[in-house]
Amino acid sequence: MFQMYGVVPPMLTPFRENGEVDYESLKTLVNFLSTHVNGLFINGSYGGGVLMTEEERRQVAETTIDTAAGRVPVIVQVGTADSLSAARLVDQMEEKGIVGPFEGSKPRQLLITREKWEEIKLRGGLGAMSSAAMAAQDAAAENPPVEEEIP
Repeated sequence: MFQMYGVVPPMLTPFRENGEVDYESLKTLVNFLSTHVNGLFINGSYGGGVLMTEEERRQVAETTIDTAAGRVPVIVQVGTADSLSAARLVDQMEEKGIVGPFEGSKPRQLLITREKWEEIKLRGGLGAMSSAAMAAQDAAAENPPVEEEIP
């Protein structure tokens, strides 16, 4: 089970003057912080989550996770003013294989390990394929087709 420790700051989300998220500055910030802290807390506290659309929040999460590349844990705040948006954000993390399925009042399990992250990176990052596609590739790798001789 994940145990949070050390310095895990609420990370700023950089915005451009026109109000759009500045994804290049976000990558620069994540790269810098990943070598100086023990984790990143995004889209909450001072992260500007309430200022972003649901799609921007999802993209900030994917960009941060991709850029952190398993160097530090990334904690994604998904709370919103409406519960349906928050549920969709968590469901999207489940689709990517980051958190486990809904189990009533129990917290969702964290599914991704550093080793799994390296696999995902090799396959093109979180945006490249669904967890179902990754699972299919994993199953195919573990169970290669058997060539049988036909008499």
